[in-house]
Formats: sequence, structure tokens, C-alpha cells
Amino acid sequence: MSKGKWAIVLAACIVLAAVAAAYAAGQGKAPVAEVVRAQEFALYNSRGKLCGGLGLIDDEWPTLYLLDTHGQQRAVLSLNPDGSPGLTLYDEKGNPRFLLLLDARGPRLGLVDKKGEPRVSLGLSDGSSGLSLSDEGGKQRAALRLSEDGTSELALYDKGSMAGARLMVGSDGTPALMLHDKDGEARITAAIVWGRFAALMLDDKDGEPIWSAPSSGGTDPGARR
Repeated sequence: MSKGKWAIVLAACIVLAAVAAAYAAGQGKAPVAEVVRAQEFALYNSRGKLCGGLGLIDDEWPTLYLLDTHGQQRAVLSLNPDGSPGLTLYDEKGNPRFLLLLDARGPRLGLVDKKGEPRVSLGLSDGSSGLSLSDEGGKQRAALRLSEDGTSELALYDKGSMAGARLMVGSDGTPALMLHDKDGEARITAAIVWGRFAALMLDDKDGEPIWSAPSSGGTDPGARR
């Protein structure tokens, strides 16, 4: 083979080697798209079963959902029409049991029983916070509140959601206990007045006082030593 032909063969080998190297480099560093545009994404396992997805409700509100191995919806993270984010967790039958919401009033947490009745509610709104407990019928039976002015209160309710007893400490530090009748009227009130003196008041069903100690006509407790 002449020297000219050897030169041609060598040049061809060099070109093929360069092309192979460029191809190998391209295989190792595949191009990555910076933005993927779609209206819905669906997540499937290796067996072709739907496990979750990301999409839009009414073509506007983004929602992420996750399914269990039986195809039951178990978790949903979404934005509501007012723009507030919410998280809902479902039981094995698809019933919502845990709700977490952040709206204009503040964060709220709700726990629901298997019958769909709200049983526990925890919230923070406008500087006040509260915890509410309800029975199997959805009636509020107990509540713990802390108001913006610093007043704290524990309230216990009957089956009709009427206040039965309230224990509170006012914003001025005055502790008080109130017992209510079936109509929700306070009938017995006990308090520590001015942080030193005990007071007890009994009212009739119309809220009119019938007895108090110290007597309302007696000496001002603040003047006693």
C-alpha cells in the first residue's frame, strides 16, 4: 500500500474515533429540559398501576394526590378557590379523617371520625387560639380558648351544646367559676375579687341575683383587712 493510501486510512480512523468519543460523551450527559409543561402528570408503578398524580381542578386549582396499593385516594394537597392551601388525609375507605387548612383567618386543624363527624378542632385566628372537642353527633362538648386580650377559658357543654360549666381567668387575672342551667344561664358564680377576696353569687333562672356573699349591700371587700 502506498504512503498516500496509508495517510487516507489513518485520517479516516482518526475521524471515526472522534465521532465515537463525541457520541459516548453525549450518552453520558443527556440534555436536561429546564421546564416541562403539562396540564397533568400521572405516576404509575412498574406494573402499570396508578399511584398518584399532579393536576388541575376545574383547569385552575393545582392538586397533588396519592393513592394506596388498592387505588384508594389517601392524601390530597391542593389550593382552594380562595387561594388557601389545604391538606386532607383519608382512611382506607376513602373517608376524610385529617384536615389541615391555612386561610385568611389563620391555620386550622380538624380531626374527623369514621362516620364523618368532626370531633377535634384546633385553630388560631386574629390573635386568639382555641381547641374544641365534639361528641359522636358533632355537638361541641368541651372548649379551651385563649382570647387576644389574655382571657383564658375552659368550657364544658351538655348534649345540646349548652354551657354547663365555665372556668376562666380574665385579662385582669381574676379567676372565676360559673355553673349554668339547661338553658345556658349562669346560676352560680364563684370568683376571687381583686386577687384577694372570695365572692359567691346565686342567680335565678332569669339571671337576677337572689343571694351573694359578701352581701351586695355590705361593706366593700376592698376596704376590709
